[in-house]
Amino acid sequence: MPGRAFWAGFVGICLLLAGLSIATKIRARAAAMLAGIMFTGFVTMIHVPNVVASPHTRLLWAVALRDLSFAGGAFALAARGNFLRIVTRIFVGVPLAVFAIHYMLHPTLAPGVPLAKQTPEWFPIRPFCGYLTAAALAVGGLCLLLAPGKLTRTSLALLGALVIIFVAILYLPIFLTANPAGLMEGFNYVADTTLFAGTILSAASMRSDKH
Repeated sequence: MPGRAFWAGFVGICLLLAGLSIATKIRARAAAMLAGIMFTGFVTMIHVPNVVASPHTRLLWAVALRDLSFAGGAFALAARGNFLRIVTRIFVGVPLAVFAIHYMLHPTLAPGVPLAKQTPEWFPIRPFCGYLTAAALAVGGLCLLLAPGKLTRTSLALLGALVIIFVAILYLPIFLTANPAGLMEGFNYVADTTLFAGTILSAASMRSDKH
């Protein structure tokens, strides 16, 4: 892709402006809609071709589904009609359900989004945290896909709280104790996992199609 540095900077500015707009509630719905479209574009133009080229690479699937969930979280903030609510349920529910399978198969992956990082050995009960994450993701994802309502909102709220707890007790210590070469990676994991928690909580706050 030509002009990669330009596009990276442009996307960064767009994300910054979208975050400020949502945080200050100034044109927040429009900003959320545009952010959702942008993340959807990342999935269709970047991640889908990567997955098609290497369909057996687990990490590529995880990154694609992560960005799909980010799109769904943005659409949840913009939703005012049934169409965007349905899109949100699919865009967030499918990644949650698939991530649950990832953690069942690889319970020592760092909890939140099943990327490449393993849970450090100093963290207690590593496999238990993976299986707990898998169970919470499965319940939240299946409820969102199959039974939107109060149970879904409760399960997603608890899942979002669990992910935030992992950010506080796992990812922040990893970032704060990283050597200079690992600071950016540590910050990325904190930011990604926090955004994932926000995505889940945005879906939890969305009213069901019946309201």
